Amino acid sequence: MVRDVNEAPVVQTLSIEASERTDATPLEAGDAVGAPIVATDPEGGQVRFAVTSLSSSGESLFTIDATTGQLRVTAAGAAAMDFETSPTLQATVTASDSGTPPQSVSQSIVVRVRDANEAPTFGFFAILSGNQQGLWSMDAVGGDIRFAQSNPRALDFESAPRQSTLVVSVTDNGAPDGLKRSSTATLQMIVLDVNEPPAVVLPVAGLEVCENSAPGASAGSVSCADVDASDQSGLALALVAQEAIPGTSGVLPFVIDAGTGVLRVSPGAGGALLDAESKATYELQLQCTDNLGLVSETKSASVRIVDVNEAPVCAGPLSFSAAKGVKAMVGTPLGAVCSDPDSGDTLVFAIHPSSQAAAPAFAVDATSGQLRVHDVSGTGAGSVNDASARFALNVTVADKQGLATVVHVLVRMTDTNDPPVFGASVPRMLSVPESSTDGFIVALLQATDEDFASDQSHRLTYSLAPTGRSVNRPFPFAVTTTQDRRPWELVRLYSGCRAPGWLP
Repeated sequence: MVRDVNEAPVVQTLSIEASERTDATPLEAGDAVGAPIVATDPEGGQVRFAVTSLSSSGESLFTIDATTGQLRVTAAGAAAMDFETSPTLQATVTASDSGTPPQSVSQSIVVRVRDANEAPTFGFFAILSGNQQGLWSMDAVGGDIRFAQSNPRALDFESAPRQSTLVVSVTDNGAPDGLKRSSTATLQMIVLDVNEPPAVVLPVAGLEVCENSAPGASAGSVSCADVDASDQSGLALALVAQEAIPGTSGVLPFVIDAGTGVLRVSPGAGGALLDAESKATYELQLQCTDNLGLVSETKSASVRIVDVNEAPVCAGPLSFSAAKGVKAMVGTPLGAVCSDPDSGDTLVFAIHPSSQAAAPAFAVDATSGQLRVHDVSGTGAGSVNDASARFALNVTVADKQGLATVVHVLVRMTDTNDPPVFGASVPRMLSVPESSTDGFIVALLQATDEDFASDQSHRLTYSLAPTGRSVNRPFPFAVTTTQDRRPWELVRLYSGCRAPGWLP
């Protein structure tokens, strides 16, 4: 006789399958996993179940219903049900019968995690909110976030929002179940400050300086702006290029104070070198440097040379000669040697009051500046009738706005050959006896010559000519002179019988 013995149960289930945990199908502790474990007892008795399954960190993954064999997840097991990280899990199930003596068996069970279509948890495809001023854009395929190139504003720490909270989303294509799912994330976009170059700022009113200004005269102020708060001190301006003054050996017209930005006339460019008539504008190139050495873009600027009314300019002093005792023009018209730097200005000439008392004999044409001797009534030394006289005249040359200069003119009187003069005792009518013989002295005439005193080589020559009815008739008179050197000469008027019947 074969005696029956109690045999251990037999576990028929070797593996089970369950869907992974997703946002759409979440798992929580106590949820069933797959179909119940199947085990039978050869004696037909009741089978009871127990399970052992530990994670890598020692946490229990599953529990099992002792009667039905249904596996259930613990909290750790629910988290582990992720196809992408753990496509399979292991559990050891023990099946025990109620025989005598009791028998049990342990079987390793494979829990296969079934992949499910999950909502994405990474990648950015759209910005939902928080995009202030449209600063950001997102690539619809790759999810890259970039500064929006279509935005005309620069990404500026000083003016744009320094921090933006973006809510972004991504949506999948719905595979494998055709249901599209999406996920959102919150991103903090932080704009970091970087050192930016400064900028040269020109005055609204422009830069200008009056012509003929002295060295150091201000042409205005230039400023240096920097958006970086840390660079507000230590900014330095520099004049990197400028035009030289025409007609000089490279003299530069301006210098700039690096700290204050004041543009001034350079030490070598003062006075008449800055002339609006020869050059009305100078071009400059300016730069600014911050305290970290970052240099601005080069800024072009123009400095206007302001035209001012300038006094007339005359060559001088001038020296002219004038014939003594003669009313005539003296020298070159002053209008030919005087000019006004201001285009279109007219000049007016006048004898300066300081010369009126010393030179009353002179006058000047107000328009042409022509000097004239207009009064020869003076007598004695120092008059225009004195060949040794010298006159220092001051002539005022004024423009139409009254700005004047004085030109100094030296006039030297020169000697002239004056005509001889008969004395006052010369009779107007002479008589001759009709019986006069040849050589009869009719009269003694006296004439004087002022030039004899300065040049004793002067000799007087007398001539006698008929007039009236005596013309074309025999003329019975002749003259002779003495040979002594005196300022006057005796003239002997002789009669002579050149032909019979010569007397009327």
